[in-house]
Amino acid sequence: MLRSKLGLVILSVILSVIPYTEIYAQKDVKAKEILDAVSASYENNTGVEITFGGTAEGKIILKGNMFILDCDGIKTWFDGVTQWSYVEDTNEVNISSPTEEEQKMVNPYSLIRMYENGYGYKYIGTKKRNGDMCKEVMLIPETEQNYKHITIDINSSLEPVYIEFVYHDDYKENIVIKKYVTRNNLTENDFRFDMDAHSDAEIIDLR
Repeated sequence: MLRSKLGLVILSVILSVIPYTEIYAQKDVKAKEILDAVSASYENNTGVEITFGGTAEGKIILKGNMFILDCDGIKTWFDGVTQWSYVEDTNEVNISSPTEEEQKMVNPYSLIRMYENGYGYKYIGTKKRNGDMCKEVMLIPETEQNYKHITIDINSSLEPVYIEFVYHDDYKENIVIKKYVTRNNLTENDFRFDMDAHSDAEIIDLR
C-alpha cells in the first residue's frame, strides 16, 4: 500500500526537515483551471470504478465522498460516515468513524479535491500516457507533510491516469490508472459492509 495510505497505521517514518520556499505557496492559474475542471467532471459523475496498478494493485469505486477500496487483501467500505475495513487473511472487520484527514490516508482519490486547501499547485506541461497527451500538474503541500509533492497526469477526458508521490528521501510511489468506468445506480447501501455475508467475521468496533 502507499505510504500516504499507511500513514495512520505506520507513522514510524522519520522525515528530514526541508525548509519551504516561495514555490510551495505558488498557485498557478493554469494548474487551477485544470484541477477545477477535473473536480467538476468528477462531481458530475453518478459514480466511477477505477482499476489501478503501480506501487499497489487494486480497484476503487467512488461516488461523492463514498468509496469502496479493494487493495492488498483489505477491502474498505465508506458510506460518508462509517468505515469498514475487512481483512481477508484474519477474517476480521474494523469499524471506525474516520476524520477527513484519515479518509485521505485511505482514499488516494480524495486528492481530486485536496488541492482546494493547504496546497500550492503548478502546471508542469504535457506528457504522453497510454497513447493520450496528458496535462501534468504538481501539488505541493504548504505545511510539512510526509511527501514533498504529488504529480498528476490528466487525460483529455479530464480523468487522472497517473499519480506520483515523491517523499523527502526522494522515494517514489505511483498509481497507474488501468481502467476508468462510469458506474450508474450506485446507492449508499453499496458502500456499506454486508454483515450477513460475513457473519463469521470478528468485529472490532473502534468508534
